[in-house]
Amino acid sequence: MYNQFFGFEEKPFALAASPKYLYLGKSHKAALTFLKYGLVDRSGLILMSGEVGAGKTTLSRYLLDKLRQVNALEVIEIPNTTLVEDSLVNSILQELGVRLEGGETAATQVRILNEYLLRQQRRDKRVLLVLDEAQSLPDRTLEEVRMISNLQSGEDILLQILLIGQNELRRRIMEPSKTYLAQRIAVSCHLASLRPEEARPYIEHRLSVAGHPKPSSLFSDDAVEAIHSASGGVPRVMNILCNLSLIYAFADAKSSIDGHIAQEIIRDKAKDGILLTSSGKLMGPEQPAPSAEVEALRNRIDRLEQAVRHLTRQLSRQKAVAGQV
Repeated sequence: MYNQFFGFEEKPFALAASPKYLYLGKSHKAALTFLKYGLVDRSGLILMSGEVGAGKTTLSRYLLDKLRQVNALEVIEIPNTTLVEDSLVNSILQELGVRLEGGETAATQVRILNEYLLRQQRRDKRVLLVLDEAQSLPDRTLEEVRMISNLQSGEDILLQILLIGQNELRRRIMEPSKTYLAQRIAVSCHLASLRPEEARPYIEHRLSVAGHPKPSSLFSDDAVEAIHSASGGVPRVMNILCNLSLIYAFADAKSSIDGHIAQEIIRDKAKDGILLTSSGKLMGPEQPAPSAEVEALRNRIDRLEQAVRHLTRQLSRQKAVAGQV
């Protein structure tokens, strides 16, 4: 709705993970280097952890897209929802398109997978298994991960495995009962939140990718500082605040976002419990807003509703014209 007003080609702060919007801050750049090393070195088990919204999926998709472009790996991505009732090995075989007759034992399925991997090795084709949101995997699935990480031909690892998950995954793997898995992790990296000095480059990078002609002019320093502080530097939360800031500015017919707009957004979103104080604690709702701010919010909503009605009429006219052609 605000794309035309600000000069965007698309929404710059959409929550869907898109590799083209990847910003390589210090932590993300280091993680990407470790991941590349693990894959090139043919390490068996690779771990990437990070807080919710830190950019794990975006980073992994960026790297996997690059690998697919050069046909370097056969990549298997299995949603962990599939693994609630099904075994990991069976899910892998299904993703690989290996047909089973039905009724095969677990040992037989492992043998079939091993034979497939050996055929791929003879073709000089490596296979990578990616398990995202791995902190939610059942213990029995983590045991299967350990088991299939042992598949080798001589000294060569037949199946590389990338585990991606929140910090809970790292804690689970470090439990005494999971020593069998921790000892097999060859490469490990962690995504931290963006540092204060990375907030503006991150925001401007997304604005530039979305097509804004002057990304450095859209958010004031006060706005950037407030957004980073309230989000704790978590990219996903920063996206939410930036997107809402654009909506508020659009409703007020303002061509840029200042600290006042950012603070309004932060005050409103604090009620949702997703923002952080400078000490890292969740920010709670403040005192009720003064009546003047309530009135300003009502006026902004009215202007947004008018904009929506105008856009709806435009779309209706376009459809009517298209129907006459």
